Amino acid sequence: MGFLLGVRRRLLYSPIRLCKRSHSGVTTSPSLAALTGSESHAASIASKAARTRFAPSPTGQMHLGSLRTALFNYLYAKKTGGQFLLRIEDTDQKRTVEGAEQGIYDILRWSGLQWDEGPEVGGPYGPYRQSERIELHQKHAHMLVKSSHAYRCFCTPQRLQTLAVQRARMNLPTDYDRTCTRISDAESDERAARGDVHVIRLKAPDDYPIFTDLLYGDIQYGSNKQAHNTGSYSDPIILKSDGMPTYHLANVVDDHHMKITHVIRANEWMPSTPKHVYLYQAFGWAPPAFIHVGLLQSEQKKKLSKRDGDVDVAVYRDKGYLSEVLNNFVALLGSSHTRNNDVMAMEDLIEEQFDLSRLTVGNTIVTFSKLNFLQKSHLRTALNLGSTSSSISPTADPPPASHPILATIFSLGKALYPNLQEDYLLRCINLNLHNLVLPGTYFESMVYMFTPSVSPLYSQAPALQAIKKINDHLANSATAVPTTSTDTSISDPVTTQTDSSLPDLLLPLLTNLARIPPTDWTLKRIQEVFPHHVDKARHLSGFQRHVALMQFLRLALTGGTHGPGIPETMEVLGRDWVFLRFKEALGLFTLVEKDKGGEDLWAVVGRAWNGEVLTGEEEWIKPGGEVAASVN
Repeated sequence: MGFLLGVRRRLLYSPIRLCKRSHSGVTTSPSLAALTGSESHAASIASKAARTRFAPSPTGQMHLGSLRTALFNYLYAKKTGGQFLLRIEDTDQKRTVEGAEQGIYDILRWSGLQWDEGPEVGGPYGPYRQSERIELHQKHAHMLVKSSHAYRCFCTPQRLQTLAVQRARMNLPTDYDRTCTRISDAESDERAARGDVHVIRLKAPDDYPIFTDLLYGDIQYGSNKQAHNTGSYSDPIILKSDGMPTYHLANVVDDHHMKITHVIRANEWMPSTPKHVYLYQAFGWAPPAFIHVGLLQSEQKKKLSKRDGDVDVAVYRDKGYLSEVLNNFVALLGSSHTRNNDVMAMEDLIEEQFDLSRLTVGNTIVTFSKLNFLQKSHLRTALNLGSTSSSISPTADPPPASHPILATIFSLGKALYPNLQEDYLLRCINLNLHNLVLPGTYFESMVYMFTPSVSPLYSQAPALQAIKKINDHLANSATAVPTTSTDTSISDPVTTQTDSSLPDLLLPLLTNLARIPPTDWTLKRIQEVFPHHVDKARHLSGFQRHVALMQFLRLALTGGTHGPGIPETMEVLGRDWVFLRFKEALGLFTLVEKDKGGEDLWAVVGRAWNGEVLTGEEEWIKPGGEVAASVN
């Protein structure tokens, strides 16, 4: 274990130097060009058409960082007129999760990142699953042994552990001591032929070569000379005892044989790149261009994890986020653009947004606040609403219910409210269309639109806050008399106050709304009544009482929940539901109308609702908005 920890420590913490020295100035080891007979594809690296690849391991759900890596590779390939490859790196069978490979295919297809070559589609350089390329990897590992760039190691795990403990006690690096390099080639071949358990190790040089990253420039990791002088060698295993290759060997061999020109991956793989460049040089191959992008981090600057929110792409898909939204969102993480709008479709990302020169150096802090903004914007495009339309037509072609988002909302609505009519649901959707985000949260945010009464909401925080605000606004009234509501729908007693000003404001508004017949209950007619009395309340009753009036209306109609405009909400709810809610809300307060002999306010409004012509000073708003005095 100590040996393994030592290797990992050296891998993660070796110093990095950014160099001005050109890549061509690096002294290389003897090559295997004669052994491999392979032609360099350096010319293809410089060509316009790039061949990129996404090479995930099927060890779990595909997360946002993986989606971004796949997207960046896809965008660059398409931008340059090249090819995007998918390769499944499944050589670590112990970590492979059943179903994960299919999950990768599903997410990529859902995201619109269809690969040009790879599993299920084939291609000229397959197979595209690493576990099916083992013979090729083994062949190249033995080539490295033959050229003395690698060697067989027959040491047991017990010996390696003992060695690490001994060296740690002497405060020496705990890497391998190259005991097996003293075995002759003939003995090594003989022991391998008779089946002695062994691995193949790459013989690490004193100094790994400088490599060029198109984002970071020329990079050189720290020298191995000091460790080598103490007899400690960080020689990585490239072929395991079961014959399976490790990441380093399989990655390099497969990228070369698949003619990959650009490797775009997270910068957590940067410490491995010197080993890969050294392998390319050992084989006599030109390496691809490397681009290492920063990691996605939480606001605490730690690697993004499930503790920071949902990171699995499937979670966002299942919640109802559009694939265009996830692509747009991750494309903005670690890259910039010159547009004045962050909302971009795939075509925009390919043609305008993605450019290697606009990738940012360093890690990226992920804030999810932009995700819902992008969802709203892309949803308008998906619903063919354009930039000005504010509603979905029930006669749209294709029908509204054919869109996946709306179809899901309709399905959920039927499950929650069996008698819910699609035309009413569409009117509710249009009522708050600019805030439509996800099917799963729609009914939670608009629950007040789907039951006649909102009294069950009175015991919840928004309603209690609204009641408190109403009382606070009326607290300065000289006639205020504290009372306690006895409404049984409220879990805790709610202190209310009597104030003649609130009936003075409510009576003309509610009685005029009551006079609108059911056949004329339209937004136009409501808007002829509503603004007149609200504006009058603002000018004649003072700001505090005007606010109290608006708070009461919101409390009555939505249970205190913020939402669409009050007239628009009343029009969709319908006359009967509106006045039922006013009656319930008035029951929370002891409000009387003094000019009607102390009659309860709802009794006065109720008579108007039933068609009785009231006498008094209140004004009657006739159709067309004309103001007429009531009959005295």
